[in-house]
Amino acid sequence: MAALKDKYQQFKKVSNFKSKLIIPTSITAFFYSRFESGNLLRAVKVGIKQDLSFSGMPVQRQVPISYEYDLYIGNDTETATHTHWYYFQMINNKPKQGQKIRLNIRNLMRNKSLHAEGMLPKIYYEKQEGLPPSKRGWHIDPAVTSELKFFVTDQKVNFDAQFSSKERQYYTMSFIYTVQQPYETIYMAYDRPYTFSKDLKKFMDSKRNEKRYSKILQINAICKTLSGAECKMMTITENVHNNIDYFELLNTFQKSNDQAKICEGIKSMSSSEKEREQKKLQNSKEKSTRPDDKYHDYILRNHAKKAIIITSRVHPGEIPASFALEGMVDFLLSENKEAKALREKYIVYVVPMINIDGVVHGNQRTNLAGLDLNRVWSNPSYLMSPVVYAIKNLANMVKRERKIDVFCDIHAHF
Repeated sequence: MAALKDKYQQFKKVSNFKSKLIIPTSITAFFYSRFESGNLLRAVKVGIKQDLSFSGMPVQRQVPISYEYDLYIGNDTETATHTHWYYFQMINNKPKQGQKIRLNIRNLMRNKSLHAEGMLPKIYYEKQEGLPPSKRGWHIDPAVTSELKFFVTDQKVNFDAQFSSKERQYYTMSFIYTVQQPYETIYMAYDRPYTFSKDLKKFMDSKRNEKRYSKILQINAICKTLSGAECKMMTITENVHNNIDYFELLNTFQKSNDQAKICEGIKSMSSSEKEREQKKLQNSKEKSTRPDDKYHDYILRNHAKKAIIITSRVHPGEIPASFALEGMVDFLLSENKEAKALREKYIVYVVPMINIDGVVHGNQRTNLAGLDLNRVWSNPSYLMSPVVYAIKNLANMVKRERKIDVFCDIHAHF
């Protein structure tokens, strides 16, 4: 067991980062992705192809290209697959304003992609000062990225040996980038990134620090990921100060049948008995610190509420899921009368990011152990998939005390 724990602690040092980038010998442009959610494996400066007629795509006009690069995305950690999400930085060292650079991402694995429907990459300029509003933040600009083509990768034409396979078909997304300023630094991604440290933490901290949410929002850690990051859960309901930390009580209830006894005892009470007990609690000046007593008081105060469980980002590359979840949380915390009615009738448990490690390392689908966490719900492992293990324990504990009306796991396919 100790050896296994030591092994999985090493995932912190796994080097998706050490092998992520090989800088071309040319000083024309530098490509970089050693940052959170970045995942470029290799950038290779290649000879300029005057057109892409070999791809089978129609060539409507000749575009003068000054430089061309073939790009390769890193596989998900501990796998040899799942190349779909991409996020990298390009620093132009030589190209002049108005010159055009063709970029070919050559090892995409999905043929179903919005790029195949013409969606352009999202871009972000490192230097934001002085930019017009239309060019600030993450955005799509057809004047900057253009001539997008999506086609089957020709493995006979300058294809990296690492990705050559007779059993696997890859796809290329090719587009032209028009240089805006000399020496500019630009980020490119499949979609606007939503990271763990910059986006999720900022969102949760902003809610926790708002005094107006103190009576309806509680945030607790539910477990640690393989890398040691804390996975946190938001509990949203009216009078949340009467709530408890499930994971504080988990060990107590695993060793005994106390939870079932408490829940069944309160369920067996008549309405008048529950009212009398609640009045006693309200008038009592002494509060027990014993876990089973705290739990008994909590169940008594909230016995009429049902439960909703919401989770997101089990697949790291499904970025829109996080933005959808933010909107749901904003609504649940709002003064909207429907939101307040939900808080009065339900306890809502929200785990905003299941696969934190995958998000940090720029994976598309798996965690650090190479597991698709959406395929382990039936038998999650405490060692290999600790977050799913913790959420399933939470759901089982909640199910013993109240009805779960909704379990919503948010995904996004694009």
